[in-house]
Amino acid sequence: MRIALTLLAVVVVVTTACSDDTGRSEPRLVPLTAEDAGATIEVAVGDHLQVELESNASTGFSWVNETEETATLVAVCEPEIVEESDVVGAPGMMQCMFEARAAGQASIELAYRRAWEDEAEPERVFQVTVVVKDQ
Repeated sequence: MRIALTLLAVVVVVTTACSDDTGRSEPRLVPLTAEDAGATIEVAVGDHLQVELESNASTGFSWVNETEETATLVAVCEPEIVEESDVVGAPGMMQCMFEARAAGQASIELAYRRAWEDEAEPERVFQVTVVVKDQ
């Protein structure tokens, strides 16, 4: 009986520590990669979506955030390159973070293009549909 009460106490403490005053659990970090392109992702208000895509700035290409900012989904930073090597010309990973701020549906859209080629089609496109639900 004492073990059962101790386990119950631990569960209550952990649940309380992971909830805010509305009883909702902490926001999640939802990782998105090239494999998620074209998918529909369901998240809760407050969750963060981190897009991570291969990039190689030495080619002149970079990921451009073409996401339309809405009340539902907001970019919380500009795309940033995380270098994987000190070797000149080596590829890296682009990271970009979005926050789900209100219930609704929005789209994350990133284009891999050269800045000076405004009229050219992007080399690659990353798009996911995000459905944000209230907790």
